[in-house]
Amino acid sequence: MAPPVVLRLENVTKRFGLFTALHDINLDIYDGEFLTIVGPSGSGKTTMIRLLVGMDEPSEGLIYLDGKVINRVPANKRPTCMVFQSLALFPHRTVGQNIEFPLKIRGVDERRRRARANELLDLLHLPRDYYGKGVMQCSGGERQRVALARALAFDPEILFFDEPLSALDYRLRKALEKELKQLHRQTGKTFVYITHSLEEAMVMSDRIAIMRTGSIAQVGTRRNLCQPEKPLRRRIHGRGQPVRCRGPGRRAVSGARRGYVGQRRPSRYRRRRARHLDGAAGIRPFPDSRGCRRLRSQRPDG
Repeated sequence: MAPPVVLRLENVTKRFGLFTALHDINLDIYDGEFLTIVGPSGSGKTTMIRLLVGMDEPSEGLIYLDGKVINRVPANKRPTCMVFQSLALFPHRTVGQNIEFPLKIRGVDERRRRARANELLDLLHLPRDYYGKGVMQCSGGERQRVALARALAFDPEILFFDEPLSALDYRLRKALEKELKQLHRQTGKTFVYITHSLEEAMVMSDRIAIMRTGSIAQVGTRRNLCQPEKPLRRRIHGRGQPVRCRGPGRRAVSGARRGYVGQRRPSRYRRRRARHLDGAAGIRPFPDSRGCRRLRSQRPDG
């Protein structure tokens, strides 16, 4: 039995003056799933997220949340939260004050706010003595965890992520990808994540939506996106470049890692250094039909 639809976009169009950012979007988001929206810059990913969160209203079409139309419901009245690309933490506040902020504006008393903040610090593997630490004294990965804790503070039904890992280095990004997936399993909430990287989508997602020029070109699981009758040949910007799937037995891997599509083959030193960084990050390569061992961190069906 399929899980219930928690969010639905029905013939949604968004215009900014004469420019149409989204064209007739139809999409169902299921309860408890991890959906990733992938596409190049300018494809409409962030515009769609802003409509779902409540920062903008669609020009045409309807948005449903649990069967109710929410086109004109403001963001602070929706059971959703968003983690921004810039994280949007308050630099003059401590870690605890940043986490507690959504609860404070909802009138929750100080004792319950402190207990909830400590609970989230434990969940995201941060020491409790970070509660009084200045947020600007934290590293990039720690700030990312603080932003996640703040998003989870008031227990939202749906979390939206606007490329939160794009500014991090490769090793830290791979570690946080695993933590995000683990957090999704622990909380059971609906995650909607947007990114340029198809590699990130393949690692974390239950389903993937490919956007192109303001419309959804393809939606499916990691496995059925690579069926031969629907070959995935989209240029997704990021570490992985074009993806080509030619048969049911082939895994979806980045062209840059298999055939170095559109770029020069790295030197032997760079390839050896990349293998070393992958090993340090706990990424285990696995062989494909060509015998190449430096591929993806996880199988597409895993």
